[in-house]
Parts: sequence; structure tokens; C-alpha cells
Amino acid sequence: MRAAKWIFVVVGALVTLVVAGVVAFALFVDPNRFKDDIADAVARETGRTLSLDGDIDLEFWPWFALSTGSGSLGNPQGFDGPPFVRWREARIRVRLFPLLRGRAVVDTVRIVGADFDLQRRADGTANWQGWSATTSPATDNSAGGNGVIAGLALLDSQLEFHDAASGRRLLLSHWRLTVGAIRPGEPIDAETAFSVSAGDELPRAALTVAGRYVPRTDATILENLRIAGTLTGGDLAEPSVPIEFSMPTARFLEANKKIEVPAWRARLGLFAGSGSLHGVVGDTPAFAGELALTTGALREALEQWAVKVPATRDASVLGPFELKTQWTYASSAISVAPIQLVLDDSRLRGELDVKFGDQPVTAFALQGDQIAIDRYLPPPDAESEPFVLPTAQLRALPVRGTLDFAAATLDETRMKRVRIRLLFDEQGVHANR
Repeated sequence: MRAAKWIFVVVGALVTLVVAGVVAFALFVDPNRFKDDIADAVARETGRTLSLDGDIDLEFWPWFALSTGSGSLGNPQGFDGPPFVRWREARIRVRLFPLLRGRAVVDTVRIVGADFDLQRRADGTANWQGWSATTSPATDNSAGGNGVIAGLALLDSQLEFHDAASGRRLLLSHWRLTVGAIRPGEPIDAETAFSVSAGDELPRAALTVAGRYVPRTDATILENLRIAGTLTGGDLAEPSVPIEFSMPTARFLEANKKIEVPAWRARLGLFAGSGSLHGVVGDTPAFAGELALTTGALREALEQWAVKVPATRDASVLGPFELKTQWTYASSAISVAPIQLVLDDSRLRGELDVKFGDQPVTAFALQGDQIAIDRYLPPPDAESEPFVLPTAQLRALPVRGTLDFAAATLDETRMKRVRIRLLFDEQGVHANR
């Protein structure tokens, strides 16, 4: 008993000395004296300049906490302009007692007012590359570890991306990122919200994205991916268009470069879509999947996206629309078949092929049950304007095809086995039968 008593006394004395030393360090040592040493260490390891403009604050109980005011981390050599990242404040806390036992228990890392400036030069090099002179072996995230991070919180931040080769500029503003607990080998939940713009000619998006990353040694897995938000501006015909996307699971298999998306769902304004995707990426990419697209009002759904729909004698046509099909992509060509299509009172089946290259062309063949042709003709008292395809890329892709109907009516004339040939080009739509 006396030996045990003396052991407790000695241990108590050591703990008292450690606590006293920590308190003395906190009271009498100014951590800001070490700014230059910290900056020199970062420069040696990364080749980048670290600037700590704000004060450094330390706490020791029950967390070992480090807080900084404003600061920045510069670009690698050869990049000018703003630093790689600036921030207003940052904070990291580590549990003291587990740290003394060699185990890191980190509280949520909090960064406020981060401003990332990402640059890619015309030669393909980027300022987010080149973090050290030597390349360290990749860390296996699925392996066991001896620590945990409670999460990451990025608040009131933004990201700007410049691509010198294409001249593109992308801006993420009002950026918020929340990452859940990070434990070796365990799933990680994340949610982010931001506004993104890529120039005045394109719509601006305000999005919320959430999902789960599941680490595996042989695959990258995403679960419960959800995207929701609105599009505004650009050429949109409405002030705001809602969009949604969800995907229960997606897998990328490292060994054979396969992508597997068993199911996805989306809503783009008045359009609702669903489908699947699987394929292989690499030197000869190939993909395949299913697609379903529906809307109760095709005319209004297209006009939402600034697609100019020609006037028709019957204003009620281009209403209910439903498409179901399977598709494949390989060797710079897309094949869509079989197509099942419902438009107004007509039901059609068929196929479509798109070939890219020096002489791109799209060809289709659809067979339907019936159609009232005069309902789709221009009004007799209106100036007829050709249908204009929505983008320059589509106008550069000639589209040729045939529509075959078992029965058709035109000006009260009933016809059977009618074939309509269509040509879409830069002049608009041409038809003959």
C-alpha cells in the first residue's frame, strides 16, 4: 500500500509539473514569435510563401488549440497574381490527453473567409500542383489509423478558376462546405452550398450538394448524392428554373476503369428524367445506359430553356411528351435504340444515330401510329419562321430522318402509310412527304 501511495504521489507530482509548465508557456511565451519559423518550415516543404498577418492564439486545456487571424499561402514559382489561398481566420483543436498517448483526436477544423485562386496556364501546369520537391507514396485511406478528425467547416468562402488555354473563368461565391467525421477507412459525409457563374452568357446556379464518400482500396464509391438549386440569368426565358439530381450510388473501379451508376433521377425545370450509366474510361472510352424523359407540356418546357418553338395552328400541340430508350457511345458515335416516344396523341418507335468527326451527321427513323399534320403547321395568318436550333454546335450538326405514320390527316384528308422526310440545318427545318 505504501508503494502504491508513493507511485500516486510521484505521478501526481509529474502531472503537476506538466500542467505548470504548460501554464507557464501559455502565460510567458508569445506564439507570434514563431511566425517566421513556421513560414520558413512551410517554404522548405512546399516551396510556397506562408504569410500570417493576424495574431496566433494558443489554448492548452482541455484542447490544444491553434487559432490564426488573416493569412495566405502563395503560388508555386512561375505563377503571378493573387496567392493560392487567403483566409480571414482559421482554428484547429486537438484533444491533449489522447495526443500525449500518440492518438490524434481533432475537433472540427474551422476556416472562415477562405479565398482560393486556381490558375491553369496554357501549357497545362496549375498552381494547385507541385506541393513538394519529392513525391510521397500515396496514403491508403482504407487502412487502419490512430486518429480521428471531427470534421471540416469552410464558411463564407469563394473559389475562382482561370484557364489560360480556353479563356474560361469560373467563380464559386457564398461557398459553404461541411465535412463530417473523418476516420480511417470509414465513410465520410459532406454537404456544400455555393453560387457559381461562368460569364454573363451562361446561367448562374445556386446549388446545394450533399453525399457520402465510401473509401475502398479498389474503388471510389459515392452514395446518396443529391444536388438541388436554381438557374438564373443567361438566355433563360424565366427568372428562375429549378433543378434537382439524385444518385443512390456510383462506383469507379480502379483496376478496369469501369464506371457504374445503377440509377439516377433528375428534374430540369418542367422536364423529369431518370436512367442509368455504365462504361469504361481510358484511351477508348465506351458508355451505355438507359434514359427516360417526360414533361406534361413540351412547348413550355423547351421555352424555359430559351428554345424558340415555332407557332402552330393548334396551340395545344407539343403538350404531353414521354421518351424511353437505351443508348450506347463508342468510337465517336452515339446509338439510341430502341426509342419509345409519345407526343400528344401520337406514339412512335424507332432509332437514332449520331456520328462525330470531320463530317458529323445525325440520322433517325421513327414509325408512328397516327398524326394530324395540319395541327403542327404554321398558322395561316402568321409569318412563318423556321425552327432555329438552340446552339451553334447543333446547327453545325446536320440532322436527317424520316417519320412514318400508319395513318395521317391533312386538311380533312385521310391518308395511310405516310412518310415525312425532315432535314435540320443552319437554315431551319425542311420537310417533304
